[in-house]
Amino acid sequence: MAPSGPSASAGTAADKPRHDLTVAAREIGGDDTNRFRMYGEVPTYLGRNLRVERKVNKEPFKRWSKEKTSDTGRFSFRIYGGKVGSTICYRVVVPATDSYRRTRGKASCIETKPVS
Repeated sequence: MAPSGPSASAGTAADKPRHDLTVAAREIGGDDTNRFRMYGEVPTYLGRNLRVERKVNKEPFKRWSKEKTSDTGRFSFRIYGGKVGSTICYRVVVPATDSYRRTRGKASCIETKPVS
């Protein structure tokens, strides 16, 4: 007889591999432009929405936006720095599918400093 209940379903999720997620962020236009982009690729999740989460200072991550991957699994979107003296972190969350489990990728934290 096969096991049933919450422990049986939890074991199957752990057996699935993670999505093949590559994510990075960079400042565009040189240093000190205060313009940032997050970009990456998820070849295992083509043409569908992924979730972008943001964390301000020491608060927990919260849903910030959703972005759609291209037909090849690539994505790119603008991210923003916060008020002077704040630290903002962004991460991408790819939902679970039939073949892969949920995958999180932390890209970057932006620490906003006063202009001197």
